[in-house]
Amino acid sequence: GAGGIGLVQWLGPWEAAPEVGARARLVDAELGTARDLTLTAPLVAQYQARLDALTEALAGEARRLGMRYARAIGGTDLSLLARETLLPAGILELASA
Repeated sequence: GAGGIGLVQWLGPWEAAPEVGARARLVDAELGTARDLTLTAPLVAQYQARLDALTEALAGEARRLGMRYARAIGGTDLSLLARETLLPAGILELASA
């Protein structure tokens, strides 16, 4: 009864919250071409909306399949990540003594 499966969506800090005004380089993986741009407020808002939609889709699919789901941000202290993200999502459980 202790088994289960979980899905952790792991994002880097920049992926989770890109800064308006930051510079980025987009590289086409197939063609190898690159495009430099500055992240404007509308561009970041559009990115955030798409990321939120992806997150909701992943969480919904995980629930549909009976899985646990958590979205984690890299660079976070491991004990804080466990306490505030993984434990509440049921990805981790406290061991009983």
